[in-house]
Amino acid sequence: MTGPGFWRDESRRYFERNFRGRDLRALPPTSYLVELLARAPIDVRGGRILDVGCGAGNNLRWLAQRQLAARAVGLERSPDTVAQLTAAFPEYEFLAADAAALPFDDGAFDLVVIRSMLHWVEPSRLLQTIGEALRVCGDWLVVSEYAPRRPYSVPYRYEPSVRTWKADVQPLLEATGLVREQATLLHHDGDEWNCARTSLYRKLPLIEAYPLREERELRRPVDADDVAHAARVLAEVGEAEPPSAPTTVVPRAFARRR
Repeated sequence: MTGPGFWRDESRRYFERNFRGRDLRALPPTSYLVELLARAPIDVRGGRILDVGCGAGNNLRWLAQRQLAARAVGLERSPDTVAQLTAAFPEYEFLAADAAALPFDDGAFDLVVIRSMLHWVEPSRLLQTIGEALRVCGDWLVVSEYAPRRPYSVPYRYEPSVRTWKADVQPLLEATGLVREQATLLHHDGDEWNCARTSLYRKLPLIEAYPLREERELRRPVDADDVAHAARVLAEVGEAEPPSAPTTVVPRAFARRR
């Protein structure tokens, strides 16, 4: 397992390799993000935006200007990187923080963006990282990440003893029940090395995601066919026949699909 210190230092080294001496304010936004929001426009004007793993700050600046954001926050692991971003964009906030433990209240942001950083997160922390993004997201979530058909890992090019992890996180997001996909761009589909997905999700109100139900709504009465099916199952395994039709649901082992 790679300690947090490595990725904190690598945040600084990555920034130095790619952006040292460049005019950060002149960098264009990522084309995937621009195309996605052109296809599925959202309106969070005057709202709050969080960019987790904000890199050079170019996407945060584009979003903040486009949406006239009241608050725009970028996260990186390295305090040195944060200092350089703050100097380049004094009108925005930048914090050195762990994406798996975000220092914000629930629903603090109208839009949360995670672009090309989840493959740096070890699988044992992936669910926690996604959960934190969902926790602080109030309305909209953008995720752009590798999306192979099956997860795999590769040696990190700048430190071969360290691995990065590629997995399609959309099933994990949807399994929470808290988001609904609004638009998706697939890049290099069929190329397992480069394939990626950029998606926009709407955060659902909890009552919509998990509507309140009562037991009597969900249980169904047992009929004669259910009892007969249970008897056949018991006969096959050499057990006694079940009692006469109960008034509650058939045990799962004997449940007959309809």
